[in-house]
Amino acid sequence: MSVKRVNRTPGNLARFMISAAVLISIMPLTSRAGIRIISDIDDTTKIAHISSAPVATWNALFSSAAFAGMSELYRSMVGPRDYSIAYLTGAPILLRSNIENFLSRNNFPDGELFIRNFLFDENLLAFKKRIILEQMKAHPEDDFIFIGDDTQGDFIAYDETFQAESDRILAIYIRSVSGRPVPPSAFGFTTAYDLVRTEYAMNRFTVAEAAPIAHAILSESIDGQIIPAYTHCPAPFVREFSMTKIEEWGALIDKRVEKICEGRSQKEKN
Repeated sequence: MSVKRVNRTPGNLARFMISAAVLISIMPLTSRAGIRIISDIDDTTKIAHISSAPVATWNALFSSAAFAGMSELYRSMVGPRDYSIAYLTGAPILLRSNIENFLSRNNFPDGELFIRNFLFDENLLAFKKRIILEQMKAHPEDDFIFIGDDTQGDFIAYDETFQAESDRILAIYIRSVSGRPVPPSAFGFTTAYDLVRTEYAMNRFTVAEAAPIAHAILSESIDGQIIPAYTHCPAPFVREFSMTKIEEWGALIDKRVEKICEGRSQKEKN
């Protein structure tokens, strides 16, 4: 993955020096994307364990572990469609190369990367809200899909944006890490395949596009890549109806998650 700085005019450069955000362009982007995804990174795509500072620091510096199926999901969303993607993270600018390596190593699709500059930026929530609004202003004809988690205020930033711009936001997806209730505007998810089910129901996904995500999760040999030990386990799933292929794959993934969580529960009892 080639990475290059966005070209700036002198006026834009001056604004950049004052601005809170550091913007990296991983590929040339068109001004008209159709649908634009804004995604968090830590504990959304990357296994970070933000709630534990020592573990999060180690993971930030030395780990490139991604949640199973997330890169396949993003490639299925961006590749065959008129979609684009922007990655938005509160990680410090010193970790820029680590983040770029994580995205490249896990084959995430090219996009823009917005990193918080701790020396100049506002607090994390204000930073994310500002970048989201700037993205929506910069792409006035586009609709948006927001993807984040419940650990660092993603759902607050997303929900507040939804209250103001609901007609342009197609979906909000929040990974359940801590188990906090998500706002009514959002869909909670445990694995990447949960997004597939919702996108399929909204006629934005096909069976063929769902297949790589299902395969990535079902073939993953490390349970912690599917649902890490620090993340919230969902309630058991109950299915009493005939299933389409989408639902069949979903049922298999649900059973895998249940098995992981049952094993975790048994270890805790012992």
